[in-house]
Amino acid sequence: MPLVSEHSKLMAMELSTALTELQAFQARRIARTYRDLTAEAEFEALGAFFFDQIYAPRDFSFRNTSIRTLHRKLGATLPRLVVDAVGRVIELHDLTDRLDRQVARRLVEMGAERPLRWRDYGRAYREAGSYEARRQQIELLLEATRRIHQISQWRAVGWVLGVVDLAASLGGMGAVMHFLHSGYQAFHRVRYIERFLNAVSEREYALNDFLFGKIPHQALPDPLPEIVPPEAAAA
Repeated sequence: MPLVSEHSKLMAMELSTALTELQAFQARRIARTYRDLTAEAEFEALGAFFFDQIYAPRDFSFRNTSIRTLHRKLGATLPRLVVDAVGRVIELHDLTDRLDRQVARRLVEMGAERPLRWRDYGRAYREAGSYEARRQQIELLLEATRRIHQISQWRAVGWVLGVVDLAASLGGMGAVMHFLHSGYQAFHRVRYIERFLNAVSEREYALNDFLFGKIPHQALPDPLPEIVPPEAAAA
């Protein structure tokens, strides 16, 4: 029994390490993929929010659980559009977390080298999750981003979030409300979101197609050919 327990602990540690490295790898890739957009003043705050609060390589389980609790407890208080947007964020977080953990587990099973390389990442990406699940992840990302931007253009929503922020801080949920309020402020500065979303759609769908061997390397849109090597795709 002790041997089984020690093996389980070791596996959990390896998975945790692999997950952290995977998230760091993906965060660097995303930052490079959208550097051209985040260099623009209009998208600078939005990019910082995405990379620091959504794709950063750290454990967001407490925050994600808090978002779910907030969604359940304050659904009657927040405007319907806010509730729906938060619901999409929850769906996105759940799917992303599941896919990331599947890839991390596959990396451990493969005995992938560290630091993580594109060849191992591409293989684990394909073997751990389905092509359609990845497309669903991108669809949720686009939908959640569009909904959050829509509500961020309403000044009344900022006021409501400020009021709820105070109440939530008294109820021990100040951290998650700070996250939502920061997101609101970052999105509020962007007047036209479609150019950003079009870039995300084109690049993320193309990368997914490439990693699953559905399009050649030369079909990747800029700047992906400079970021993703040909060996990342299926042989």
